[in-house]
Amino acid sequence: MSTFDDYRIGDRVYCLAWIGKSFEIVAKNDEIGKISLRGDLETERGGAQIDIFKSTIWMLSHEPRDEIWHWRDRKGETYADVFDRFRSAHKPGDIVSGYLIEGANALEPIGASPERAMAFRIVMPAENMIMVEPVVGIRSGGTEIVKEAKADSGITWVSAGPIASARIAMTAYRWSIAFGDIVLNPRDFEGLA
Repeated sequence: MSTFDDYRIGDRVYCLAWIGKSFEIVAKNDEIGKISLRGDLETERGGAQIDIFKSTIWMLSHEPRDEIWHWRDRKGETYADVFDRFRSAHKPGDIVSGYLIEGANALEPIGASPERAMAFRIVMPAENMIMVEPVVGIRSGGTEIVKEAKADSGITWVSAGPIASARIAMTAYRWSIAFGDIVLNPRDFEGLA
């Protein structure tokens, strides 16, 4: 990944915050660690403008990246890195917890918590997709519902929705395995919240 020092005024760059648009670096302030970008935009006087800071330098590239799949995420990983790691860690029948991770600000994701949880059964981790089934755990006696995956023989996991493919998504600028907005790989988000 590039560093702040790799960029100079006048460079043509691409930004993950505005995929497909080319920008010029029009200002760089080493003291506060800020790079200012400007790109052509007919609908905005002065063009498209974005400021990037040292903490978000991972959003810049000199390479022309016009599709999300070409981008590495904020941890420097490709979607294939994250997908392959998840697929190899799970087998059919595994119960995993998913969480609503993204909050109001995509640069500051919310940590995983029980109230934002949902459980899933891995149905088929295939070569190019992962099929999952939403499930809910019922503790012996049926008096307690469990929404997070737990290794507890007293929990029976029952279907809570249709089997569907999880999708690869960019959540809070981090590649995720997602069911809607629910992230099935929360460990990849640890340390970001």
